[in-house]
Amino acid sequence: MNAITSLTDAEREDLSKKNSEQNKRSEQNRR
Repeated sequence: MNAITSLTDAEREDLSKKNSEQNKRSEQNRR
């Protein structure tokens, strides 16, 4: 949690974007 809170808003946004993209991909792979 500390690692995330130390990130800037821009970095957090970028990470969340990457995470959501990975989630979409993994969901498609499961089908």
